[in-house]
Amino acid sequence: MALMLFCVCHAEDITIHFSGTTAKVKNSAKDSVKVKVKGANVKIESQYKSHKLTLLLTGKSNDGQLMLKTAGKAKVKLENLTLTSREGAPLWLKNKKNVEVVATKGTKNTLTITACKDTANHKAATIWAKDKLLLSGKGTLNVIATGDGCRGIKSKKDITIEELTLNVTTSGNHLGEKPFGFTGKHKYVASTKGITSKGKVTIKSGVVTVRTSTPGAEGIEGRKGVVFNGGKVDVLAADDAVNANATIEFNGAHVTVRSKGNDAVDANPEGGFFLPFGGGNNNKKIEPAIIIRGGTVYAWSQVGSPEEGLDCDMAPIAIEGGTVFSVGGSIGDAPSVPTNATAKQPTVLLVDLNVVKNEPITISDANGKCISTITIPFSMRRSASLVTCPAFKLGNTYTVKTKGYEKTFTLNEPFTTVRL
Repeated sequence: MALMLFCVCHAEDITIHFSGTTAKVKNSAKDSVKVKVKGANVKIESQYKSHKLTLLLTGKSNDGQLMLKTAGKAKVKLENLTLTSREGAPLWLKNKKNVEVVATKGTKNTLTITACKDTANHKAATIWAKDKLLLSGKGTLNVIATGDGCRGIKSKKDITIEELTLNVTTSGNHLGEKPFGFTGKHKYVASTKGITSKGKVTIKSGVVTVRTSTPGAEGIEGRKGVVFNGGKVDVLAADDAVNANATIEFNGAHVTVRSKGNDAVDANPEGGFFLPFGGGNNNKKIEPAIIIRGGTVYAWSQVGSPEEGLDCDMAPIAIEGGTVFSVGGSIGDAPSVPTNATAKQPTVLLVDLNVVKNEPITISDANGKCISTITIPFSMRRSASLVTCPAFKLGNTYTVKTKGYEKTFTLNEPFTTVRL
């Protein structure tokens, strides 16, 4: 099909309807907007800086793509959209300011990428954004990456998620990886991560589910931090379920994160593992790398020592509230833990707790009242489990019981270690 070029004036709204191998574009006229259509591939360029450009995407295509290049803000509304790209991002956002992607209320939308080999001209993620990305709406958005080297969602800056029901799944192999010292033929080399940002990832509300299956594929990665403020988050990853090179904060969400091959939550503060041993600035105060203020945090690593449920190298963990139950191995008997100063809510480390798949673990108070119960979907004979809940009181006695194990302990200090 021949390339078509439209130069329109004063377009406040652009509607794109995908149908098989074609796309139809309707727009209200405003200047400074260019639209190109070739088959089911649509390119839109907007020079607006003060006006927020609004797009509505509908229909279905098994070989389509939207490339949106904007000088200002934009909103992309998805309304029962099913869009698959056979090469590169089906939603490619070359934005200079933040773009909001909205799944409209009551709609189900699915974006899929099946190949990421031609990375010189296309971006290797189902949703790829150059600037800040907001994912919102009261509908459902399924993000699927099946191609080798394809991520789910990637932004060079911050990613924020609110209200949305978001499901992210990646299943491809890594693209372009070669043995050490050998140059691969592909320019792009990376793992098939679920959600990744060079800035910060913030989840404010909604329901977020992430699944990765390839070794080395992390679930949620925010280079400058990950923040869970609300909603429900469920991550099952082959590598770290949640990873950041900065602080990871839990402020009120219900979070269940599980890794099959690494740490469940991995915070790598500036200087990393060697910071307390001379790395970085020795005069700089080491801030907490994991902060838990509220909500529920279930962080499970099923691979065993030295991988942990909550890992922040040797930087502090601060626990100020919420319910926490981590499961993982440890470096000897010294996993990442809070101190008496950073445990504002009484917290216990249960060393050598026997975890039996799908068998309940209960914690009861001195009167036999159950204050916490949980089942873990895998077994681990010698786990290091960090546990706290609002019912814990300093000086009180509690009993932890699981299949074949029972231990009574007293919370004599804000942070207490118990060996079973």
